[in-house]
Amino acid sequence: MQQLVIYLPVLIILAFPLLYFGGQLGNSVCAAAGILMLFLGMSGPLIKRLLSIIKR
Repeated sequence: MQQLVIYLPVLIILAFPLLYFGGQLGNSVCAAAGILMLFLGMSGPLIKRLLSIIKR
């Protein structure tokens, strides 16, 4: 699981096109997916820290 957490910040890069095109097209599902990806990408270090605490 910790190996996957390393790649979460990549979701930040992928979220911006989703947010941009989701807003342009008026597609709320696309925009919501972008917001979720942005949240997961930004919370990557927090998830990594929680996993290390749980692993102890």
